[in-house]
Amino acid sequence: IYTFLGMNTLTNNSLSGNTAANAGGGIYTQNSTNTMTNNSLSGNTAGNLGGGIYTDTGTSTLTNNIIRGNSSGIENSGSSPTVTYSIVQQASGVYSGTGNLNVDPLFVNQPAQGLGTSGDLRLQACSPAINAGNDADVPMGVTTDLDGNARIFDGTVDMGAYELQVVVPNLYYVDAEAAGNNTGLSWADAF
Repeated sequence: IYTFLGMNTLTNNSLSGNTAANAGGGIYTQNSTNTMTNNSLSGNTAGNLGGGIYTDTGTSTLTNNIIRGNSSGIENSGSSPTVTYSIVQQASGVYSGTGNLNVDPLFVNQPAQGLGTSGDLRLQACSPAINAGNDADVPMGVTTDLDGNARIFDGTVDMGAYELQVVVPNLYYVDAEAAGNNTGLSWADAF
């Protein structure tokens, strides 16, 4: 998606397998406003900057999104996006903002990077994106996800374009030799 002197408002979308020669593999916004809620961007590539999103002198507000598995995450020039309750790919650390994570969202099938790749950006039952979004930021009138299922299921909105429709029991992983993020959400990040 390329926007120049305009406005993007994207809700419940999946963008994958896109390629840009320079910047903005998934989305390139220039001198524009970009508002994104509950989208999944993965498998997008850019030759230079912003495999997921590139913003050049504009305003971006991103909430409840998953921007992971692209050649890079979010890149900016002359802008400071507001990003909250999202999983954002970063080389290190967590993208600045309330409720953000830098973890594998555990898609059903992570798409490979590049033009025409395919995957399944629905969430596995053990995904850290489940019930991790912010209900207050779901736009008024949006009651379904990309599949047409209830947008909020099991109490709190999921991050990304798809809402998992099964009740997930509290399952935590414990390993005496844990070396990961110590969240207990997977074997790699066991307590």
